[in-house]
This record gives sequence, structure tokens and C-alpha cells, in this order.
Amino acid sequence: MSPNRSVRKKSIDNSKDPYLSKVRPGDLATCKKCSAIYHNKRWSLAKKTAQKAAEKKCATVLCPACQKMKDGFAEGFVTLKGEFVKKNRDELVSMIKNRETRSIYYNPLSRIMDISVKRSGAIEVTTTTDKFAQRLGQLIQKAYNGKVEYKWSADTKITRVLWTR
Repeated sequence: MSPNRSVRKKSIDNSKDPYLSKVRPGDLATCKKCSAIYHNKRWSLAKKTAQKAAEKKCATVLCPACQKMKDGFAEGFVTLKGEFVKKNRDELVSMIKNRETRSIYYNPLSRIMDISVKRSGAIEVTTTTDKFAQRLGQLIQKAYNGKVEYKWSADTKITRVLWTR
């Protein structure tokens, strides 16, 4: 490829995400399950916004993450395989849960839907967003090396991450 040739990135239309377009509350709304607050076109867990929500009467809805969890609609799939995974299962699961706890503060829509350990010893994690699955793969790769593969869907926002060691 020549250096002057530009590469066009595929743009994914977020308006086609049925969960983001379904929830269009007014200026202020709270999630009835996780207590996240929608304000200024953004979901957050900010204390100042929570105080505003308490003062005003606001709509009560399910946030997109809780709705995805209710419907079982995952956008990210992370699979960890190998002998290292079998020997260090508890440590890896703990690391993944800790990352979720930290990331919810910045984006309450990035959550883990399920963590399952298969008979083969593999760990499978499903997430509510494709980017969170990618970040989990990067986190594990940085901490433990190994081999990581990312696969993105051509037409939808789905990411599959496979890490082996």
C-alpha cells in the first residue's frame, strides 16, 4: 500500500443500536435497576447528578446496559484458554471483576453479563459493549502476555477476543 493512499475506516451507525435508540428520556432519568443517571445525553454515576435527580422528579427507566442484560444481548465475547488459565482461574476472574468495578465509574454501560468456566478449563466472559471486551483482552495481554486475537463483526458491533497461554 502506498503511503499516500488513505484507508477508509468502516463507520458503524450507533443509531441502529436498538438499546441506545430505545431509551431517549428527557433531561433527567434514573435506571430502576442499577441507579445510573441519564443527564445531558450521558449515563453516569456522578453524585452531583444524583442530587439533582433526587431534587427533581425524573423518569424511571432501564438503562441500555440493564436492558441488554435482561434480554441477554451481548456485544462482547472474551474467551481465555490454555494451561495457564486452568492453573490461575481465580486470579483471572478476580482481575476481570475488578476491571468491571473500575470501568463502571467511567461508563456505567460497560458491564460484564456473565463469567462462565467451561469443563475444558476455559473462561468465557460476555460483556454489554464491544469496547469493554477489547479492553479486557488488552488488560489480560498486558498482565500475562500470551497470544490475543481480536475479531470484529463486519456489520454489527460485536467483538470476539480469544486469549491463549
